[in-house]
Amino acid sequence: MGMSFLKVKVFIAVLLIGCAMGCKTEHVSARAADDKYPTSASDFLMALQNAIRRGDRNSVVAMTRFPVQLGEAGTMLDRPALTNVYEKVWTIKAANAVLNQAPDQLSRGRHVFVGCGEVWFEKTKDQQFRISTFDVSAYSAAAISVEDCYRARDFVTQLKGEIAADHRKQVADMLKYPLYFHGLHKNVELRSPEQLLRNYDLVFSDRLRHAVAEQQVWNLLSQAEGVAIGDGFIWINQPAAGGPFKMVSIFEPPQGR
Repeated sequence: MGMSFLKVKVFIAVLLIGCAMGCKTEHVSARAADDKYPTSASDFLMALQNAIRRGDRNSVVAMTRFPVQLGEAGTMLDRPALTNVYEKVWTIKAANAVLNQAPDQLSRGRHVFVGCGEVWFEKTKDQQFRISTFDVSAYSAAAISVEDCYRARDFVTQLKGEIAADHRKQVADMLKYPLYFHGLHKNVELRSPEQLLRNYDLVFSDRLRHAVAEQQVWNLLSQAEGVAIGDGFIWINQPAAGGPFKMVSIFEPPQGR
């Protein structure tokens, strides 16, 4: 009888210890789950991609900072407003821009854009990323729309290929004339493709060709002057709204490049 009572006491003690350990484990697991919220831009992107693939609207909304900006006009949406117009904001184009975005090809800094600016997210005060903006061009500083942003990238891709293949005439046709070449020791005003061809090796030196070859098309910067290749060695823009992109100014890279 005494031994049976002792066994019962031991069994109850084991149960209590097991419960305590289980409760502690459950608490640690919950805390660990909280700690897994993506705090890097690439991890946040992959989490957003997974939510979109699942069609998990609630998770996508939960990954949004409110109020969230919609478009260049700066329309601000709170949570109920975004929920009501979710399909109009999360269009096929916006979803595809997120799904097609490579995590290792994101802009750096607090403000990160996807594609050509279909979706932006930023790090908030709690050091976690949240979606902050929809449909604002990555090149808005140059007054270049989201659609034309892709055309600018295509232009740079073509330019890289033409220079690498030494297709000089094709490169000459990609300049807007007159164009000023700002050299380290000599400036030249180029008024025609023929003049560019006569000065081709001066303008497109080994250093400049190397800078163009190194340029990643997803990592172009923009200012009011247009879109920059390298550290501003070549500037491209649209001479007319909706027109073809052209190189509008060229600067010789410094020695040591």
